Amino acid sequence: DHLKANALQLKIYPNPSNSEVYLSINSTEKTLMQVFDMAGSLMLSRFIQDGKSVIEAKNLAQGVYNVCISGNEGRINKRLVIIR
Repeated sequence: DHLKANALQLKIYPNPSNSEVYLSINSTEKTLMQVFDMAGSLMLSRFIQDGKSVIEAKNLAQGVYNVCISGNEGRINKRLVIIR
């Protein structure tokens, strides 16, 4: 199945969070997940293989982050809020 470029969907929960953050995408393709702070600095980068990943919020300072998912099926950005 070939999906349209904007067919990629990302769920981030819980959001806001102060512990583990779960990501779920509607793709089983190898997909790149990147987390940027609001200044645009790359905080985390990893590949997702099975459509699911976990971010340890304890490794991130309190604030707002941009989670970017990109792969063959498109690219999507969502905000993640870390609270303490």
